[in-house]
Order: sequence, then C-alpha cells, then structure tokens
Amino acid sequence: MDTRRTIDLGVPVLFVQTLEGGAGIQNGDLSSDSCGRLIVMGTDFVVVYTGVTYGPAEVGISVRTTPPTTTMTEWETIEEGTFAVTGPHSLIPHPAGTETSIEDIAGVTTVDDISPGSWHIRVHARGRDADRGDVAVLLQLSPTEHPLPLTTAKVGDSYLPRMLTTVPTRPAPSPATDPAGTIHRSAVLQEDAAHAVIEQWTRIAHWIRTHLTPAPIAGADRAQITQAVDATGVEWPYELTAFFEQISGFPHENWVALLPAHELFDLERLVEERQMELDTWGELDEEMGGAPAGGNSAGETAFTYLPGFIPFGGGWTPAVTDGKLNWQCRP
Repeated sequence: MDTRRTIDLGVPVLFVQTLEGGAGIQNGDLSSDSCGRLIVMGTDFVVVYTGVTYGPAEVGISVRTTPPTTTMTEWETIEEGTFAVTGPHSLIPHPAGTETSIEDIAGVTTVDDISPGSWHIRVHARGRDADRGDVAVLLQLSPTEHPLPLTTAKVGDSYLPRMLTTVPTRPAPSPATDPAGTIHRSAVLQEDAAHAVIEQWTRIAHWIRTHLTPAPIAGADRAQITQAVDATGVEWPYELTAFFEQISGFPHENWVALLPAHELFDLERLVEERQMELDTWGELDEEMGGAPAGGNSAGETAFTYLPGFIPFGGGWTPAVTDGKLNWQCRP
C-alpha cells in the first residue's frame, strides 16, 4: 500500500489504531517513556503530532514487506518503534470538535495490507515548528520480529506533543436525556476554548524559542493538574487547564518576564499562593467582623479574596527584609 493525500486537520494530531470492538481513540501517555518528540507509542497504537499548523497536511502511508530506506535529508524529524497489530488498522485525524462519533471524522483512511503481528513504524515529518503551508508526514510500516523501543532518528524542530491538548471524540448525547443537545454543545465549546489557548500559546512559545533560546518551556501533565485542581477544591476553567498543559511556570534560573513585573506560577506555587491569600484575607475579614458584601462574578469588586480565585501569576513588589531591599512576588 502506498497512498498520499491532503487532510484538513482540525487539530494537528493523527492516530494509527484499530477500531474493532468499538475501540475509542487512544491518546497515549505523554508522561511515559513511550512519548517522543513526534509520536507516542502504545502497545497497539501510535499517535502522531504533526505540529503547530491547524489545516491542510500532506499525509503519506506506505506499507512495505522490508524495513524502510528513506533518505532522511528531505525530513526534519523522524521517529520509529514497534507496536502490535491485532486487527484492521486505520489512520484517524483528531476530531475537530463538531463530530458526534468517529464515523463523522473526515479523512479516516484504512491501512491496507497490514495483518496481525508485530510491526515496525517509522514516522517522518516536516513543517511542525511554525505556522507553515508545507506540513507533511510519511508513515512507513513493515512487519518485524525484532521489537524496537521508541527511537528518535532525527530532530529538526522543537515541537513537543505536550504543547497540544488532545481530547477524544465524545459520543452524541441521548435525545431522551438531552433533547436540546446541551451536553454536546458544551463539549464543543470546551474544546474550542482549549484550542484557542493552545493556538495563542504556540505563537508565544515560538517567539520565546526564537529570541530566548535558554528558556525551557514545559507543561504539566494531566495527573499534576488534577492534583492541583483537587487541592484548590474549586472547578477550573477549561482555558486554565489547557494553559497549564502548555506551560507550568519558568524556573527561577531562567526567569522570563512574559508579563511586565510579573511571573507565571507553576502548579505548586499556584496552590501555595492561593492558600496564603485565603488565610491572610480570612484573618482580615474575621477582624473586621466578617467578609464584606462584594460581588462573586467576574468583573465585580469582591473586597476580599474569594475561594474561586485561582492565581496563575504574580507581580514583583519591593520589600525590605534583613535590612536589604528585595523583590517579593505577590499574586
């Protein structure tokens, strides 16, 4: 099988997996050793991250009987490994957010000439690092008897899978329980909000890498974010969780003043600063005879620190400690 087609990617991610038995989309673990720069290897699936660009990408699939011998010069990043084929496999573009089932996803391609067993896959990519019009990936598959862990053969860009949030397709809500379609519309709005954050942060991150190369950019994984959400005891906006998946603060040794006189908090700092403010304002409110009657909605003056406040950054203010002028961060 040799096929090449242009797929309009609503989200720049591709999945190679079986759909037998009603299998849903397999996202993989971004925090495991099976997560590389270009692909995430699962036991019986592969996730391909095509990069920054939302839109058309040239996608090639080649099923061979012998290992690939592609010239590496035409590709920027190449990774490979082995996975198990248990049934018919398909190449599935990431849902755009308007689908109600996998069958509604445009661009799904059946991978022909592939039989159960151990298979080697080599994934090639270019155009991942910036918003470009020449995004292309090539997937080469061949049977093998020799297992190969995830291996990076070439790196020519700085894009990483954790720079993008992946959300699997949700099934359509039952008309009997959701006649107005509220649940599905809500899910789509949530994904749109997350994708908007990712798109804008990707632009910022590209500028930082271009002009501030020593600055590391690393997001938190889902488990870390869930732990922080549980610690605050309040529901976080979808935009905020998407933001922390892209960036969880900067190390002090590589401090970046992304906002004037402010720094971004990591998750641990967020939880600590929030609790400190709640304790401080709680004591003040108690001394004043109770919390003031302020607003609880965004844009309204609260006159105190509400439990719903979630600080993701703080400002630096001058303070004297031990007779010396220092800068202290305040949310």
